[in-house]
Amino acid sequence: MTNRFGTFKFSWRNPHVRLLLVDFGQPGNEFLRAGFLLVQALDDFATTSDNVGGELPRYVNQAGFVEISQGRPFSTALGSVSFITGRKPAAP
Repeated sequence: MTNRFGTFKFSWRNPHVRLLLVDFGQPGNEFLRAGFLLVQALDDFATTSDNVGGELPRYVNQAGFVEISQGRPFSTALGSVSFITGRKPAAP
């Protein structure tokens, strides 16, 4: 499966790398969803649909990171901002 985070597979080869991803995440309510519509209108709905669907942690996992966690999102006028962390495991 191809996703916009596929470059992680090639860029993050060193073991023990920690990732902190800060991006718009899944809106927590209809007001935040409405605010994020402006971002989608400017950036393109196709490139931001994964954010709305809450798919970012899954993509980080598919890129080979472990111990993935998503902190409590905070609300902005343009939607929910999420913090996702992960760690690249040592090679076996």
